[in-house]
Amino acid sequence: PDLHIVTSNTQYAPGSWIDAEIWAGDNSNPVDNLYGVAFDLSFNSNLIETGSVSLSYPNSWLGTPGTSSIKMAMVDESSGMASGAVSKINQKNADGFGKIAVLRFQAKTTISSSSVFNLNFTNYAATDSSGIAKSFNVIPDSVTIDPGISGIKGESQSAISIFPNPFNGSTQISYFLTSSAQIS
Repeated sequence: PDLHIVTSNTQYAPGSWIDAEIWAGDNSNPVDNLYGVAFDLSFNSNLIETGSVSLSYPNSWLGTPGTSSIKMAMVDESSGMASGAVSKINQKNADGFGKIAVLRFQAKTTISSSSVFNLNFTNYAATDSSGIAKSFNVIPDSVTIDPGISGIKGESQSAISIFPNPFNGSTQISYFLTSSAQIS
């Protein structure tokens, strides 16, 4: 199965908040017998707003952090590296696929020309509950930060909702803007 990154778009405006989801497996090739996975992810630190990078873990097929799994996250913005790990704690392997972590960051607001933001797995380790190594096909990804793209700057993506989801022929977009937000 793949260890890969999923983003909602391939291009973003400067100042956009970007969620890069780390996925293990997919619908056509799920993961079998996984107990834990650790990874190092490199990124272009010169294209992010200082202090904006975080690595979090949602409830997933691999467990609920703090209940059925443990997690570790370390971000070093200056070197452009995020290290993470998630492991089950019940001595039972998991089968499945989907999001296991999220790297969230804000693109610099001062980017003045189209720039490619690279995300690369530089290392990973995965095992089953017996400690036997598991292999993944590791896939890097990138997004483009382009000042020519319109967007909402200075806002968290959680302040924007699009519904219904999935789309049914009619879509509504609702948003809340703070006084510091800029629409372009």
